[in-house]
Amino acid sequence: MDHFKAVYESAKEWALEAGRNLRDSLGQQLHVDYKTSEADLVTEKDREIEQFFIRNIKETYPHHRIIGEEGMLAESPYHPADEIV
Repeated sequence: MDHFKAVYESAKEWALEAGRNLRDSLGQQLHVDYKTSEADLVTEKDREIEQFFIRNIKETYPHHRIIGEEGMLAESPYHPADEIV
């Protein structure tokens, strides 16, 4: 259970840092791409923040699996019931 508390604390710290990053970028011009339609957009900030989380997870919890919204997919098949995703 201590492992999950550590994961929670790491995720909380990273989320707060990502929030500060986004808040600091308010008012800046952002480049917007469209994934599937005009309603399905993604900015470079979306990708930057996702990479921030991926980097931190891989460095801190290298055995955890990652599935991300903006393109990070599992490298190989995984079993969510048997792994931390």
